[in-house]
Amino acid sequence: MRRGYILREITVALMIAMNALAGQDAAVGKLSRDLRSQTWTVRQNAVEKLTQIPNWARDPEIRKALVDTLAQENSIVFSSYRDNHPVAEKYGEDYDDLYVSKLIETVMQFASKPSEQHALDVLVHSAYNSDSRLAEWLGAQGDAVVPSVMNLAHGDLDVERSQAAGVIGQLLRADRPLHAVPVSQENQLKLKQEVRKAARDGSVIVRWDAVHSLGIAADPEDMRLLYEIAGSDPTVDHDSSSFPIREEAQRSLEKIRQRQSNPSK
Repeated sequence: MRRGYILREITVALMIAMNALAGQDAAVGKLSRDLRSQTWTVRQNAVEKLTQIPNWARDPEIRKALVDTLAQENSIVFSSYRDNHPVAEKYGEDYDDLYVSKLIETVMQFASKPSEQHALDVLVHSAYNSDSRLAEWLGAQGDAVVPSVMNLAHGDLDVERSQAAGVIGQLLRADRPLHAVPVSQENQLKLKQEVRKAARDGSVIVRWDAVHSLGIAADPEDMRLLYEIAGSDPTVDHDSSSFPIREEAQRSLEKIRQRQSNPSK
């Protein structure tokens, strides 16, 4: 009799668990459909609810849905760049501040896993400042991001090449953190060639970020190029009568000198 009672309890528990899983699967399905909504606030709400599901990051369906959504938002943002209409004009400041930025942070939580190469590639092609937390985080991912960063460096938009220059600086930085994934010698050479080319780019923002990254990398081999830039870059800030890229080249030269005088720093 006792045995029959236990079996009934186990059966009830299993039925409850199966019903809960079925309910969760249905919820995930609905929220995944909401991620395809034309209204960004509906997509934002779906992302928030998906990440409230217990152990959501272990669910491959949820991870894929979030990465696909970020790729979709990337397309929207970069299309706005191409149209010369900031995305905030169409969707408002909250679109980026309260939605896309948080979506990026969410995907970062699982994108460093070897099985999530696509998520890593999508993050590289997101919109971010060259000195942002995401750029720094991407630089710590080592060889895994190099192909996507090189692809970004050849983009037709100034902002793409600028972002790439920023991440390259993090990949080559002289004081890479201990937890950072290594960058192979072959890839280091490719990245150095790319950032040196970017320092001569036709875009002011690309040149500035590339020159800044040369200072982060602190490679003495770049001193000649930096001296040249410090004496000849034509960019003028007429409001302050200054030469911002020349000045950044001087700062990068100083970083290299400091590194030479104190290699362990």
